[in-house]
Amino acid sequence: MTHDLQVLNQTEDEFKFFLTFAHEIMDRYGRLLYYINRYQEKANYPEPRPKSYNERLLKVGKVSPYFIWPNIDPFKGKTSLKDAVIPPKKPNDTAESNPILSSARQEVRDARQNKIGIFDAEDPLKLQPFEVRFLARKSPPNRWVIDLGKNDDVLLNPQEYYTIGNIEDRLYIPEEYVPLFIEAVWKLQS
Repeated sequence: MTHDLQVLNQTEDEFKFFLTFAHEIMDRYGRLLYYINRYQEKANYPEPRPKSYNERLLKVGKVSPYFIWPNIDPFKGKTSLKDAVIPPKKPNDTAESNPILSSARQEVRDARQNKIGIFDAEDPLKLQPFEVRFLARKSPPNRWVIDLGKNDDVLLNPQEYYTIGNIEDRLYIPEEYVPLFIEAVWKLQS
């Protein structure tokens, strides 16, 4: 944010945030689900708006990605949820063809390779935030998972999320949307 204050030539009191939402505004815990960036009235004043804070935090390894369908590019903004369902055998192609999702996933891979932030070799993140919630609630995961690193047609059981080794390859599907994927001929893991 300090850089943004300097670029916009603003004080902390003058500075404003720009928020945009996708499909859902809040998750089931009451947390806001939004993309956040600096607010600037003109698209090119004094420079184009940078990547969102969400993306900038991924780049430096300060946050862990938790991609939830349909709240991320390229699925947000579709005319219907049915239209937003990833075609079977196309998850990797779909993820790679979208510049925002592809870039976010690459930023996480780079942070891991550079051993920064949550990937620090001396003090790596041992549990994902959602894993802490599962332990505290004493309940198993309930979101199905698609492996964005593959082009298959399998929805993994919620308890099998960890079998997708890279966290940036996990696309979580809330259980209420699973029927849309089954209708699109996705298979449930047996």
